[in-house]
Amino acid sequence: ALADLQAWCAARGYPMSEAVRKQAMLPAGCDLLPNKVGSAPGFCLNLNGCLVLCTPGVPVELDAMLTASVVPAIMTRYRKDRTSAEGGVGVEDSLFVKKLQVFGLGESAIEARIRARLPDWPAHIRLGFRAGSRLTDVKLTTQTRLARQEVPYWCGRLRDILGAHVIGEDDASVADALVKALLAKNLKVTTAESCTGGRLASAITAIAGASAVFEAGWVTYANTMKTQLLGVDALALEREGAVSEPVVRQMLAGALARSGADLGVAVSGIAGPGGGSPAKPVGLVWIAWGQAQAMRAQALYFPAPRDLFQLRVTQVGLDLMRRLALGLVEPPAYLSERAFLPPQA
Repeated sequence: ALADLQAWCAARGYPMSEAVRKQAMLPAGCDLLPNKVGSAPGFCLNLNGCLVLCTPGVPVELDAMLTASVVPAIMTRYRKDRTSAEGGVGVEDSLFVKKLQVFGLGESAIEARIRARLPDWPAHIRLGFRAGSRLTDVKLTTQTRLARQEVPYWCGRLRDILGAHVIGEDDASVADALVKALLAKNLKVTTAESCTGGRLASAITAIAGASAVFEAGWVTYANTMKTQLLGVDALALEREGAVSEPVVRQMLAGALARSGADLGVAVSGIAGPGGGSPAKPVGLVWIAWGQAQAMRAQALYFPAPRDLFQLRVTQVGLDLMRRLALGLVEPPAYLSERAFLPPQA
């Protein structure tokens, strides 16, 4: 552990202080769990018949260590040989989890589709769901190598019924899927943002290879900047307000013209907690997406705390561009489920 710490410090030009050195003080007889992100190692040891695994408390380090160190240590300890009932053939236990990442459908909606269209789901492939702020995981878990061989077939069946809501597998993200689609079609994209404050552009540029598909985006938070930078009509802003269909359409048109991108998205909404009205409540967002000559716009409603509102709008904007890049015609469920209906006069 001390040798690893010395190498870690040397690679970064850090001094080997006592505060760093003490991270190598570990229980006698333990095994190291490598930490590829931070300095402090993890460790594991057997204590009274139990396998104890310890990691640093920094979340990003734990996340990396779970995959690289912790789960392999557990599997090494608990992998056993089983004997199948068919002819005494040895089948090694091998816990395996395959995830499909789904956007735009919640757990209950996904489960309802599966129950209705896959009544023959096999008992030896356990199906699970985990909803997150970005995506919903659909997990297929098996415990034998024989069952694992069937997973690709059942993943295909799930893709058939979930359609374009499937973003990808395992650790896929909407931004990653968008960049891959743009690269495959040799397309460039642009963004014009107000309420998301640059999160759309940030999500795209966080993906390796984004420089080939994204050259410019605009964060026009103030109305004057919408006019000066994107050419939005000042009269439209005064008459309709910043959160309106004419404004987001003009924002997108301005971004497309100035960037030369093939397609793009524009968003303007009310993130809250204040600033809403009965006609335009907190959580309302107008989104425009498409190409200069083929543009769509719709009002959606995401009543949520400010950060979650921005995250949801960002994910929707990315997904709408992904679908456009792929030429998908199936409308996402959220366009109808989250459609904003203004109050009746």
